Amino acid sequence: AGILEKEKLKIDKIKFIGIGLAGVGRIENKERLQKILLEKFSPVQDIVHKIKIFTDAEIALEGAFIGKAGAILIAGTGSIIYGKDERGKIFRSGGLGKIIGDEGSGYSIGKKGLTEAAKYFDGRGKETLLVKKISEQFGVHDSDQLTNKIYTRNFDIASTAKLVIDCADEGDDTCKNILDQESDELILHITALMNKMNVNELDLCFSGSLLTNTNYYSELVQAKITRSFPKTKINTAIYPPEIGAILLAKKSDS
Repeated sequence: AGILEKEKLKIDKIKFIGIGLAGVGRIENKERLQKILLEKFSPVQDIVHKIKIFTDAEIALEGAFIGKAGAILIAGTGSIIYGKDERGKIFRSGGLGKIIGDEGSGYSIGKKGLTEAAKYFDGRGKETLLVKKISEQFGVHDSDQLTNKIYTRNFDIASTAKLVIDCADEGDDTCKNILDQESDELILHITALMNKMNVNELDLCFSGSLLTNTNYYSELVQAKITRSFPKTKINTAIYPPEIGAILLAKKSDS
C-alpha cells in the first residue's frame, strides 16, 4: 500500500504484483501469507487477487535465466540451490532453514563466528582478530554480555558473517577455517543438485550478498566450483530477482 501511495499508482492500473519471499515454498506458509494479505488489504480486495507469491529462489532463477535452463546458488541469510533443466523440471537442494540446514549461509557463518567468541570468553578458546572485532562491534567483553546481546529478539546473527569474512581477508586462520568448511557445504549443494538433475555441468548464477559481492568467501567459492566442476559456467544474472518476480507474475497471470 505504501508503494502505491508513494508512486501515486491506481489499483485499476495494475495488472499484477509479484512477491518473492523465503519460506513460502511450503503450502501452509503461503496460505498464511495470503491470509495476512487479505486482512491487510481488506478495504481494497481487488489488489489481493493481483498478488502472485513465489519463493526467493524462484524469482532469482527466473530473473537470472529468463525462464531458460540453469541453476541459481543463493547464499545470503540462508542458502539453497535451485535449478531448472531443459524440459522445465525444477530441482533443489538445501533451503531447509537455520535449525537443520542453511549451511554455507550468513547465518551459519555468523553462528560459528559468535561461537568462537563465546568459547574465548568461557576460557575454552584463544583470542583472535575475530574475537577482538566482535568485542569492539558489539561492546561485549565476557560471556554474560555476549549472551545478553545475541539472545535479544532482534539480534541478526547472519550480520556477523561480514566480520568473519573481513577477518579471513586479514589473515585470521580461525575465520579461514570457518569459510573453508562453509564453502565446502555450498559445493555439496551443487553436487546434490547435479546428481538430482543427472548432469555433469551447469549454467550457474549467484544470488545473495555473500556471493554477489567480491570478497574472500565469494572468491573461495568460485575457485572451488571451478576446481570441482570444470564444465560448469558461472554467469552473471540477466536480471535481478525483482524482475524475476515480475516475469513470473506475468506468466501466472496469462
